[in-house]
Amino acid sequence: LRNFLISRKVSRNLGVRIQQFLKIAANRESHRIVHEADIPSLASLPESLRIRLHDELYMSIMKTSPVLLQLYVADKTLMVKICHAAMREKSVPPKFDLFVDNTKTDLVLYALNGRFKYYQTAEADSVWGYSGNEKRETPAKRTSARRERKTARLTLSKLRGVELEELEAEEWFCEAALWSEWHHRGMLVTSAPSDMLLLDAPKFCEVSWAHANRVTALLQKVAILAVVYMDNELKEGRSLDDLGWDEVVWEQIWFR
Repeated sequence: LRNFLISRKVSRNLGVRIQQFLKIAANRESHRIVHEADIPSLASLPESLRIRLHDELYMSIMKTSPVLLQLYVADKTLMVKICHAAMREKSVPPKFDLFVDNTKTDLVLYALNGRFKYYQTAEADSVWGYSGNEKRETPAKRTSARRERKTARLTLSKLRGVELEELEAEEWFCEAALWSEWHHRGMLVTSAPSDMLLLDAPKFCEVSWAHANRVTALLQKVAILAVVYMDNELKEGRSLDDLGWDEVVWEQIWFR
């Protein structure tokens, strides 16, 4: 790089700025997790080994989703297939738009690490978000805490016309895309280098349908009840957003 800058007679000031930027970028790159796609030789593994690899990489994370945990309990074999066929990872820099409002998505996202800001305009449905600390609370306490923070955010957001939710890692986004056509209700932006796990909704459906057992019919019922839940929320004047749903909501849907 130094030889390039000198031979092309790049000014000293610009050369220093370029080197500083690349140094910072390299430092950020060194701190991100290594993804499967970063190691091409893994693609040559026998299918049986790749299935076991994806099981170990993704299953523990999948089980942090209330609805996917219930699916795991109902049919572990199907979940192994989904981990193998429908999951991939992605690294993103700071100030990167993971999604913007009013755009269609076929992806469910999980934040492996990083920090995020979720925005909704005042005209859109209000935010019902939560932070990673709530995972250690009971569902009843979590729901109460979310409502309290929502009230506080709404009061502040009226002054600027935008509602903002600060989020840490280990969060699910856009789970509704598994069960219906989903258009984003807000915008999610990274505020630090972040690694995401992506669940491909069409591939999830394809694998589930091909699995063809009693769980397939159960998932069809769950999809119908999830859509009914969203319709009822809107009819009753409550909000929809791109953040993960409560355990209580999923329990009501799954065991109905």
